[in-house]
Amino acid sequence: MDLPNLPQRLSVSSANGSRTSERTVSSGSPNSDFRGRISQSAKRPTKRYSDVSSDGVRVRHMARFLTGGFEPAPRRFDSEITPSELAELHALHQSFVRSAPEVVDNHQTAFATGDDNSWMICPDIPNDSEGPFEPRDFTLSPLGTRPVKLLAKAGVAVSNNKGNKPKPSGEDNSIGQDSLSVSFLGAWEAYGVFDGHGDMGHWPAQRAAQSMPKHLHDVDCAKLLRQGQVEAALRLAFQNTQADLQKMSGRENVNIQSTGSTATCVVRDPRVSELWVATVGDSRAALLVPGHGVVAETKDHRPTEEVERLRIEANGGEVRTTTYADGVVMHRIFALGKGYPGLCTTRTLGDLVSKSFGVTAEPEVVKWSYHEHREAYLLIACDGIWEFMETEQVGDFLLDVLSQGGTCDEALKMLVHCARDQWSENEGDYCDDITAILIPLYGNLPEIEVELVHDRECCTDCAVQ
Repeated sequence: MDLPNLPQRLSVSSANGSRTSERTVSSGSPNSDFRGRISQSAKRPTKRYSDVSSDGVRVRHMARFLTGGFEPAPRRFDSEITPSELAELHALHQSFVRSAPEVVDNHQTAFATGDDNSWMICPDIPNDSEGPFEPRDFTLSPLGTRPVKLLAKAGVAVSNNKGNKPKPSGEDNSIGQDSLSVSFLGAWEAYGVFDGHGDMGHWPAQRAAQSMPKHLHDVDCAKLLRQGQVEAALRLAFQNTQADLQKMSGRENVNIQSTGSTATCVVRDPRVSELWVATVGDSRAALLVPGHGVVAETKDHRPTEEVERLRIEANGGEVRTTTYADGVVMHRIFALGKGYPGLCTTRTLGDLVSKSFGVTAEPEVVKWSYHEHREAYLLIACDGIWEFMETEQVGDFLLDVLSQGGTCDEALKMLVHCARDQWSENEGDYCDDITAILIPLYGNLPEIEVELVHDRECCTDCAVQ
């Protein structure tokens, strides 16, 4: 299937961030039309988000020069972290590990037994290394049915792809830092996208992807869901997921002082045309309706938002702003007077050192209703999708593919290729990890029946056993 012609509406941002609307007439082939429009909107100065190295020193920010084509421009902190500050971070982690209680990760949930036909799908994370642009396979808990086949029954599409972040030493073999989960919780469905950052960013992203559905399925959250207290259930699940990251990082000696993850989690009861969306960070969800485009989207949590910035400053943090020669403006969060952590999102999971100065794991929760639009779609994606494409553009593109008879799987694959093209045009060899879920809301996830093998450890690849 060829890339479709996009609708004539194109939303672009001016240099000061204000949004304007233009009308553009299609010309040329569908592929060239789409890429041309995306390239046009990419000419605006764009904010970049940080990939913090293990010592917190380097931040790889690739930005398009407004003059001279698409020359990549690496970004650094305003001031490099000092050796004493680096030692301070490691000392904090060592103290945390010594004081952490002994934890036995032996959660006996229905995911492991299949007693109530509940299930969870997460990507397989490699142990040591991962090549650039490698797509991941998926694991179903409990074991029984092929995950992709199960999702295909509901028309749900998932994509979890490593990017390419080349280093001076050679090819990028680091582990991709994104994860996702799709879960059937009896009467409820849960979908989540998680984008890690920091030296061990894959660990909190994968751990959260696995533990968030588990917490939603546990007794307390399940009771709240049955009572219709969905927002309370989501807030409790986020609290428990943050606590789980803290406990398990101590047990596994994973330093998450300056390592963490975004989280966008959506729950729904298919019998009711409502979505409950909880977010921390900048992984975005959007509600798409044929004939209407994007009718709702989440808000990224950035230090440019006054409420977010004031919370950081009131708790002893500070926001530093740098404007580069090419017009790119960077806003990063630091401990007052320190050279760490340099976060660009004001809400995250993990990031233990940042929790003392206002970077919170408390989600923003919204409810979206689609009673009048039963043929609606939900897209959840990390910023690998959104970096060079507006939400409206992405929504119109997906709806055009679907209107021409494409499946959600076909539409999502085409979107991922489009996003990679934009990274290539704007950043050369550098490409962020790309993870997304596309869900048709007129269907529902199926139940499964699993033949249990009780003398075998179930879901050995899953942290939630």
